[in-house]
Amino acid sequence: MIGDIHGCFQEFVELLDLCSAHAVGKPARLITLGDYVDRGLDTFRVVQLIRHRLRSAYPGFTSIINLKGNHEFMMAQASLGGKRSVKLTWAEPS
Repeated sequence: MIGDIHGCFQEFVELLDLCSAHAVGKPARLITLGDYVDRGLDTFRVVQLIRHRLRSAYPGFTSIINLKGNHEFMMAQASLGGKRSVKLTWAEPS
């Protein structure tokens, strides 16, 4: 489990490498706990890794779960124009 990355790409990759090395030969699930954005210098690279390359970069994990944190909610709210848009965008399927 890795959480509160806050745009710290290099630290995130180092943690992923350590977790991946520890998981060799065992069934392993990776869970990231949100707050991927803001504060650090590489928010874009963190989000890009999580959205597009995490599974291919770390194939040793049998499953990967990425949970959205409050910082992602606030970012989506700002970019989508308000609470109503965010609720519709992030709503769970019925």
